[in-house]
Amino acid sequence: MSNVTSQREPPRTVPQSQEGKIINLAYGGMLARLAAPLPVHREIIFGINPTPTSTQHENVYAKALHHHETADGFQTAFAFTAMGDLGRDALNSCVDQVLLSS
Repeated sequence: MSNVTSQREPPRTVPQSQEGKIINLAYGGMLARLAAPLPVHREIIFGINPTPTSTQHENVYAKALHHHETADGFQTAFAFTAMGDLGRDALNSCVDQVLLSS
């Protein structure tokens, strides 16, 4: 995850950028290391490329479930809440590749 593009606070979107790194990726969510904590239930939007050579990205929406502070940031658990078909296919492909390489 190179960049969180915004955080949604119903009913408005608050543009905000935050660097992070995916620690664990699954079909239904992810664990990410972030520089700053996110409130529980905060929804984020991040982009995923449908193909490795694509210049376009698909938005994936995820909700923060919990976080805890570590020596190098905040480990935050997210559940995916919405994405388009291309985003779902790209995400599933990424998870499949990780599982096959294990």
